[in-house]
Amino acid sequence: MQAFQELDSDLADRILVHTPIPWTDAFREADILGETHGLQAGARSLDLLHVGIALALKTEQFLTFDDTQREVARRAGMRVTF
Repeated sequence: MQAFQELDSDLADRILVHTPIPWTDAFREADILGETHGLQAGARSLDLLHVGIALALKTEQFLTFDDTQREVARRAGMRVTF
């Protein structure tokens, strides 16, 4: 319950914002990532999709605590933080 209240508060304060995802672009990016980096990084479909969404949204930085996502994002040329 507390986590949802904090999320609502962060949304109200615009610390977080709802961002529509361009799904066609995200899946296309994930597919390309899978073909170019998937096997080498040991990535699963959700790892590829998370990074694909970030690429489709043209994010400046990729934040993750997941080693596989970090590796895929790094291989895709993204600036990665954890």
